[in-house]
Amino acid sequence: FFLAGLGIALMAVHLGGWRSAYMHGISIVCLVHAAVVPAAWKRSLPLFLSIGLVFPMVMLATAVVSPSGPTGWPDAATLAEFASNYVFVLASSVVAMASGHAVWAAQQQVYRARRLGRYRLQAQLGLGGMGEVWLAWDSSLRRNVALKLLRTNGAATSDSVRRFEREARAASRLKGPHTVHIYDFGASDDGIYYIAMEYLSGTDLSALVQ
Repeated sequence: FFLAGLGIALMAVHLGGWRSAYMHGISIVCLVHAAVVPAAWKRSLPLFLSIGLVFPMVMLATAVVSPSGPTGWPDAATLAEFASNYVFVLASSVVAMASGHAVWAAQQQVYRARRLGRYRLQAQLGLGGMGEVWLAWDSSLRRNVALKLLRTNGAATSDSVRRFEREARAASRLKGPHTVHIYDFGASDDGIYYIAMEYLSGTDLSALVQ
């Protein structure tokens, strides 16, 4: 998405410069990102800032390189016209980020309301290459567990499932004061494999090793 915004800005260099109507393409990029990749605003803020600021940054860079060219230093009238147009681009970026956050929040609420067998998902604890780890409530034994999920979305390879099963079996054989206990392993009807393990409350590893 950033490259798309950058491409629009570079195209505008030769098609109107500071006054180019192509700047409004940045708005489309932001809105498409919000629709395709909804995310929490804190996570998407750096990307939206980079997309929203790429157009003036490219114009300023070309003005430094070629001050007498078509995208040279703008006069007061050009700058005022640019500002009056670009405020809509920045506003659309804010709207897109807010709408993406709203969709993400709604998805999280639905996700937390879901049940995997006897487990009720409560809050996401971590995200990795193979899946996610959630704090879940075990309604049978009435205790919190850490639930590691392998999301297949109907397209998991047998190799990835075998690796996940092998991880569950290997972890269940570990015994010691510095290892977590494995309680359960299974899969939901819609293809979500999970490992239920001991939930330990406290500082996470990333905070300890910094």
